[in-house]
Amino acid sequence: LLRLSRLVCLEVLCQPLNAAAADAFKRSPPQPCLNARLLPPPGRSEDGNWHAACNAAARAASGQVLLFLDARLFPLPGSQPEQLAVLALLENVGAVGGTLWRGNRLWHTGLMPDATGLPFALHRGADKGLFSSICWGQLLLTRRVLAAPEQAMAVRRSVFLEHGGYDTAMGPWAGADLGLRLAAAGMHCLSCPWGQWHVPSEPGRALENVVCAEDVLWRQRSTPQTRESFLARWGGIVRGSGLRNALVHAAPDQGWALMLKGNF
Repeated sequence: LLRLSRLVCLEVLCQPLNAAAADAFKRSPPQPCLNARLLPPPGRSEDGNWHAACNAAARAASGQVLLFLDARLFPLPGSQPEQLAVLALLENVGAVGGTLWRGNRLWHTGLMPDATGLPFALHRGADKGLFSSICWGQLLLTRRVLAAPEQAMAVRRSVFLEHGGYDTAMGPWAGADLGLRLAAAGMHCLSCPWGQWHVPSEPGRALENVVCAEDVLWRQRSTPQTRESFLARWGGIVRGSGLRNALVHAAPDQGWALMLKGNF
């Protein structure tokens, strides 16, 4: 944020997920030079809901571009978050996400379509040393994705609000749902390697969509209605997406497997 404040006119809004987070912000506020404004937490029915908090922050903001950043993320050396904002200003671009790491392992660089009709995090768990070689080196480039990582994402405020923001009824699939709604309106999502952040070992509820595989499976079991709602709305579109590589199939734990056809 300090880097951005030196480059652009920055409005910093702290949107706590609940009352406890609001108290934490008060005890340890951002640096005074950022002139951060603390917003009230979402209502009781939306307590702890990352998507509801993002919607509330977007309505309270006044800038042209929103940059959603989870407060638990740490920017990596050389990270350039302004690149996300620059790309988000392009007319045919919806949302732009950064690259998230957990130690030396890739954690999130955008959602991709699977044959099951559900999105998955491409190459999650890949070692950092493989970053330049997997996906034929495409992870080193800004590229199209089904949906951008929500916890480090830029989007024009007008676009976000005009398309209804996050649909909280979609539960953990709300990020993918937003990306697909933007695509239906002619705006594609991007993953940008120039903005890179580290995900802490205990990410907390604000990072609930990029937690460990066991939690992903638990959420899918505990919210079957949102999973089925997503499949009913987008399953066919995801399966037929031009971004889907028929050789790449998502594993149930949001990992991936390469399936080779033919004789080798």
